[in-house]
Amino acid sequence: MKILYVTSEATPYAASGGLGDVMGALPKSIVQDNPDADVGVILPLYDTIKSEHRAELEKVIDISFRFSWRNTGATVYRLNNSGVSYYFVENHYYFDRGRLYGEFDDAERFAFFSTAVIEFMLATGNIPDILHANDWETALTIVYLKTEYSHIASLRGIKTVYTIHNIEYQGKFDPYILGDVFALSEADRGVVEYDGCINLMKGAIECAEAVTTVSQRYADEIMSPEYSHGLYHILRRYADKVSGILNGIDYSYYNPWTDPVLAKHYSPKRRGGKDACRSALRADLNLEDDNKVPVI
Repeated sequence: MKILYVTSEATPYAASGGLGDVMGALPKSIVQDNPDADVGVILPLYDTIKSEHRAELEKVIDISFRFSWRNTGATVYRLNNSGVSYYFVENHYYFDRGRLYGEFDDAERFAFFSTAVIEFMLATGNIPDILHANDWETALTIVYLKTEYSHIASLRGIKTVYTIHNIEYQGKFDPYILGDVFALSEADRGVVEYDGCINLMKGAIECAEAVTTVSQRYADEIMSPEYSHGLYHILRRYADKVSGILNGIDYSYYNPWTDPVLAKHYSPKRRGGKDACRSALRADLNLEDDNKVPVI
């Protein structure tokens, strides 16, 4: 079994929240339970990735491709972490921004990344059995496989999974940039258009073979108007392929007995280090160092 996780972030390389934690922990867990599985994770090579991780990178390939009206390209690097192959897509224009998100052209940045993922698979012949995309930033990998790249025989056998980590952020954009930014044809407008705009999450839900969320409770909640941020009509339409899988945690990474960033280590049996950690936090926040006062 060959699995490729497509993500905009992954611990410890680039992370802003729960998505990064899951993409750092889940692939390693899959390899531990299935030693014969070929598991990879692909994400952008942001300029914020630390030098110690960059020192581990090995160049895999330079790729050139057409992205809408642009002739562009990327360099892909690789490193191994706990049996997982982490691939990094380098493009200085799109990913040397000093942060992961919040740019005026995020739509174009992640459309480029999604295209680069598929072009990388074609250039190397490294075609997964399962492609697992996450949140709106990588939704287009699934959409592209089912639309613009659907004529390529080697890609037709890929099964796709789409995970919703936070349904509030759906990748909503002006419908006029369908071709110019997203390189989608008018024939495919109906796949991504929803409620008067382009909605990339909607497109991935429609195109994926399976849709998952971070828990069964969340899967149930987003079927209602109160929690779906407008997508409940689509989710109800495809309810038979939506399921919830509870997020886990990487106990080796989040281990206060070994975590190098803590002021002092501690464990359930040796809890004294927590006082030193609280003191360090108070010092960082210029608070009085009084252990009788709780920190909330």
